[in-house]
Amino acid sequence: MPAKRSGERRLAAIVVVSGVAVCIWFCQIILLTRHIPTIRPSLSQRSKYSLGVSPQWRHLLYREPVVTTQNPKDSPKVNSYSERRNDWTNFSKIQLNEDIDTHNVLTIDCTHRKLAVFSEDILCKKQKIFSKKFKNPCWYDELEGKVRCLPYFHLFGTCKSGTTDLFHRITQHPHILKNRGILGKETWFWSWRRYGNGRMPGGTMYLSQFSKLFDSETISQKYLTRSDESTYHHLITGHGEPMDFWDQSFWRLIPQNDPEGAEPNITTPYLIKYVNPSIKLILILRNPVDRLYSHYLHGYYGNNTDQFHLDVVQTIRDLRGCQRSHTLRACLYDNNKTFKVPLSASIYHVHLKEWLKVFSRRQILIIRSEDYRANISQTLQDVFSFLGVESLPTTDLNRLSQIPAQHPTAGRSTSGPIRPDTKAILTRFLRHSILQLANILQDQRYLDWL
Repeated sequence: MPAKRSGERRLAAIVVVSGVAVCIWFCQIILLTRHIPTIRPSLSQRSKYSLGVSPQWRHLLYREPVVTTQNPKDSPKVNSYSERRNDWTNFSKIQLNEDIDTHNVLTIDCTHRKLAVFSEDILCKKQKIFSKKFKNPCWYDELEGKVRCLPYFHLFGTCKSGTTDLFHRITQHPHILKNRGILGKETWFWSWRRYGNGRMPGGTMYLSQFSKLFDSETISQKYLTRSDESTYHHLITGHGEPMDFWDQSFWRLIPQNDPEGAEPNITTPYLIKYVNPSIKLILILRNPVDRLYSHYLHGYYGNNTDQFHLDVVQTIRDLRGCQRSHTLRACLYDNNKTFKVPLSASIYHVHLKEWLKVFSRRQILIIRSEDYRANISQTLQDVFSFLGVESLPTTDLNRLSQIPAQHPTAGRSTSGPIRPDTKAILTRFLRHSILQLANILQDQRYLDWL
């Protein structure tokens, strides 16, 4: 009799467990059709620096980007889940750098999308068809009944090189609009917000929310009348994210990457090229040693030159130790590696190669911060020409060049200059990267940093 009861209990337990498993499987299938991410990595799996808010942004934590929302009663109804599924595609293609090969196309198979994804599967969404009536990449969203826009340009790096100052001056042009993000500049979307960083204000941001940060209403209202009496919307908008050039910390959360792998196949440039193929990219680079010291102070890694020296020596030792068993790229993109100084952001050649895998060199305007500071008005003229907007009169350019510098490094005046021996160590370590950068860009001016 006891044996019989024990068998009955085991059978009941099997039935209960099987029922629960079937319910979980059924729920995942439903969530997949609506593409709602069902699994998030725990914060314990994320490194203290890479996946948390870097200290230099802490003073902005409560200045959350404004995302335009609608009253649910006013939102168009979705008749069935099939309308949601219409946003997805079975195969997608990314045109890689056409300077290398015009037939260099990466095809993504989306027929077996994962049941549980860590981030929005951007490469498996249908690409938007932008209206030719707009200079800025915009389209008409039929479900919402309004125009939506993506950025025309992206100032994508790098930290402590003058991105805030340059963006502020660029957006003084009457045809260039700021966005609804932090300082009218930063959205934190591509490197942080889209991955649901638990320490970021507002949580996960999706591509549809990202597009709402750009002023499509003003872009739609302003237009020129062409000779054939057709209208053309000439205003453009953009954003500036100094971390996007180098911070690939979340690559394991991109569905097309192997989370157990040592290096990513897909990084941020691939996602941006797929979503916005013709975007104009602007990169401002500063002497990597000076940039690192400013980043160190601004990010509150330390506050004096002696501590900076010790942290630099330790970081170089740790990075070289990593390179004994991994590539430099793997070490810089490994979110389990925490370095005492943000050295990765100064190793320019690794990150530039990543962007040039996808984007044509003609699509990227690269500025040395030294040249920018020496002649701000000429740099602005170059930027406006690159963006294809009207040139401003010399008086206006001179006025813009006289605007006080924006967002200077906190603590630089009290911490003193970098120690000569620290500078010598860093210059020697970064020598190879600087030589590689000069070779990639075929520009010997970068050798002035040596």
